[in-house]
Amino acid sequence: MRTFQTLVLIFVCIIHSYSQETEVVKCANCEYLYTSDYEFDFESIDSVTFKNFKENYIQKVVYDATRIIVNDSLFTIKTQKGNRTFNMDYGGNSGRRGFTWTEYKGFIPSLKCYVLNEWSVSEFTFGTSFLIDSLTQTEFRFQSLYDGPNEPPVISPQNTYLISYANSIFDSEGACRISLVKINSIENELDFSGYLYFESNAWTIDEIVWITEHSFALKVNYKEFNEENQKWEEHFEYLQTSFE
Repeated sequence: MRTFQTLVLIFVCIIHSYSQETEVVKCANCEYLYTSDYEFDFESIDSVTFKNFKENYIQKVVYDATRIIVNDSLFTIKTQKGNRTFNMDYGGNSGRRGFTWTEYKGFIPSLKCYVLNEWSVSEFTFGTSFLIDSLTQTEFRFQSLYDGPNEPPVISPQNTYLISYANSIFDSEGACRISLVKINSIENELDFSGYLYFESNAWTIDEIVWITEHSFALKVNYKEFNEENQKWEEHFEYLQTSFE
C-alpha cells in the first residue's frame, strides 16, 4: 500500500492551445488567472477528525427545486434583471453536434447564486460549471480542464473563498484539479478572482469541507492494482491543509 509520502502534490502551469503559462478561467465580462507558486502542506488526519470537521461545516449549496420553473423540457430561473430559460432535455439529440443542455445543481443563499452545469456536443461531449448571480444576472464560469464539469462549489464559512474541483474519470489511479477562488462582494455585486490552483495525479476527491476561513479538509480516494487478483482496489485517506 502506498504511503502518504508517495502522494506528491505539485502546482503546474497548465499548457493548452488556448493558454500559455497559467490557466485562464472564463466568466462573463471578465478574465482572470490563477497563481501557481503556492504549495499546499497536506497533513494526514483520521476519519473521525474528518467527520467532526464535516459535522461542523454548513454546506452552502442547497438543492431547492422551488427556485426553478419547469415547463416540459425547459427550466427557468428568476433574477432581478429578468428570467433565464435553459434546455434540460438531452434525449435523442444528445449526440448531435452543437446541441447543449443544462442541469440545475442548486442555489447558494449566502451568495444569491444559482449553480448550473452545461453540456455541449462537438466531436466529444464537454461539460462546464457556472454560477449566475440572481441580483445582477452575471454569469461566472469555471473550467475543469477535464471533459466533464466541476462538482458544485464548496464555500468557505464567511463566504470569502470557494473551492471548485473536478476529478478525472480516465486516470485509473486517480487525478483531480482544484481551483481556489477569492470571492469579492461590493455593494451586493459579486466578483470572483482566481487565487490558487493545483492538481494531483495520485487521487480523486470524494469530499471537501472547510475547517476555518483559511483551512479545509479532504476525503480522497486512490486506487492500486492488485497483481494477485488482477483488480483495482480502492483506498481512502483524509487530509487537511491551510493557506495564507
